[in-house]
Amino acid sequence: MKNLLDETLNALERNGKTPDDILSIFTTDYMFSFETFAAAARNFYYDNGYGAQEVNSTLVIVGEDWWLSREEYDGSEWWRFNKKPALTNQKFVRKLNKIDLEEVLWFEEEEDEKE
Repeated sequence: MKNLLDETLNALERNGKTPDDILSIFTTDYMFSFETFAAAARNFYYDNGYGAQEVNSTLVIVGEDWWLSREEYDGSEWWRFNKKPALTNQKFVRKLNKIDLEEVLWFEEEEDEKE
């Protein structure tokens, strides 16, 4: 059995973060502080092996330029650390006004796929 608070603290530590770095924690329906989350997660044990997912899949922990999101494969679940992408290298960033908006927004099937 895995403890959600321990798993969360370990995920933070592996990525050089602490609870003090957290700005908010939320799900689709609720937003709460780390203290509120910790009080509930401290007593939340789950089987993170294969089977049904047990931790709310919309649970997200947000920091300044990062976030933890829940990942799951066939019932096995874990925290995924995500970082805000750096957009400082303009060589690889195309400005929206320089491209055809339709090219960006619409998916067109290849002629062979339509038949």
